[in-house]
Amino acid sequence: PTNLSLKTPTDVYVDENGIVFIADDHHHRIIRVIRNQEWNCIAGCSDKSGSNADELDLAIAFQFDSNGNLFVADEKNQRIQKFS
Repeated sequence: PTNLSLKTPTDVYVDENGIVFIADDHHHRIIRVIRNQEWNCIAGCSDKSGSNADELDLAIAFQFDSNGNLFVADEKNQRIQKFS
């Protein structure tokens, strides 16, 4: 999308429906892009780095499990953060 700014994207996943998920490392978030038009933040959406449960500090990689839970490698916080 033209209104999306990424800063050091480090991981990407495309699901069976063509939805693209991106680890936007230096924006400390995971985003979802639908049909190359719409996008929204799905994890780390506070617009800043941090260590609270809803924040990330360098979202370097991610993976979904079979139940749809999102696990993010949160580099600076040295943790794997789960988002349901």
